[in-house]
Amino acid sequence: MTEVPNVTAKINNQTQYLLTFGSNSIIEGHFSNAEPNSTQIPAGEQLQVFFASSGPAKDVGCEGNVTYQFTDQNGNPQEVTLFYKDPYLGNNEFSATVPSGLTCTSEGPLHGDTVSVTYTLSGTVS
Repeated sequence: MTEVPNVTAKINNQTQYLLTFGSNSIIEGHFSNAEPNSTQIPAGEQLQVFFASSGPAKDVGCEGNVTYQFTDQNGNPQEVTLFYKDPYLGNNEFSATVPSGLTCTSEGPLHGDTVSVTYTLSGTVS
């Protein structure tokens, strides 16, 4: 392994909702918001939203989740949680949990240490 495990993530928000950064939970490694404006992702826009990397120790990967919040068309609060895992050894994993009616695809490589993932959200809360 020549590079430390790290993940650069984008959200492609193809919903009608303004997504607002809520929280992050780090299981392993470090996390930072990618840009000052990445705390909000307007409807129909794609932004780089976070960068996660392994810690200073050797043989460590990066893993965690990030939650974005929004208000649906009925005025109800909702959440989208994005999961990422770029281990020191093994396969990368990317997934999401979304409210009923929304879909999320996560496009990122199964292998590699310096990886980019795009989470594409679409649909309408039902």
